[in-house]
Amino acid sequence: MVSDLHQPLHVEAKCRGGNDLHVCFDNRCPETKNLHSVWDTDIPHKINGLKDKPKHNDEKKPALKWAEKLFQSHGLRPLQAECTDTKRPLKCPMIWGTETNRLNCDFVFKNGIEWLKNNDLGGEYYDEAAPIVQAQILKAGIRLAVWLNALATDRASSRESRHGQYGKMRTQKQL
Repeated sequence: MVSDLHQPLHVEAKCRGGNDLHVCFDNRCPETKNLHSVWDTDIPHKINGLKDKPKHNDEKKPALKWAEKLFQSHGLRPLQAECTDTKRPLKCPMIWGTETNRLNCDFVFKNGIEWLKNNDLGGEYYDEAAPIVQAQILKAGIRLAVWLNALATDRASSRESRHGQYGKMRTQKQL
């Protein structure tokens, strides 16, 4: 869920999140090519030099290299700036989803549906979309890590409150 919130078309209803919008990418225009698949697959694959339909295992090494490259080029974002409110589990996803959804107006659909249908998205559109995809992937990874750390901290503090100083379970009277 955390990572999916960072793909703009996962938080958009227009054209069923781009699934109903037939487009072309790098001179490929099959009937199955839609805007959603461009953002889910084509842009990340092109960023990483992968061919159109690699086998799943062919994606592993480039994905690892991409993660390392993103980490090295952007370093760590300030973790304390990320939402970690595990007591209200919808708060953080709503913040992240709202932020991501703004990209639909600001970039994804900026030129309009007809423009998207009538232009190959593998050129200038890709050139502008690639940094957005990379930033979103980086945010998703950092936010997932921060969220998991927050959940682990909550669990540890919950366990600590149920156990004594030496790990023995407290009785109901002691609580």
